[in-house]
Amino acid sequence: MGSLDGKVAVVTGASRGIGRGIAQRLAAEGARVAVTARTLRPGDGEYAGSLEQTVDDIESAGGRALASSPTWPTSTPTGARSCSRRATSSARQSRSW
Repeated sequence: MGSLDGKVAVVTGASRGIGRGIAQRLAAEGARVAVTARTLRPGDGEYAGSLEQTVDDIESAGGRALASSPTWPTSTPTGARSCSRRATSSARQSRSW
């Protein structure tokens, strides 16, 4: 049991770097993690790393993650709240997630 069991976390910029590390750590502590970034699939961007890879790594380690659409706006407070609501709604609707 982790300290974040039953919680939902939204991590932006989770395709690589610090965002990816934060998403992995939150999942390791038991949170369901919705990740978002501009790079959904490997090869979509100019740098290594993608949301699909982050989700695969989290799930391989026993965590639960969902790659949310890169089109979800997160750069404004209103967009971030919208992304959070969508992720929470998805978590409630899906027993597997």
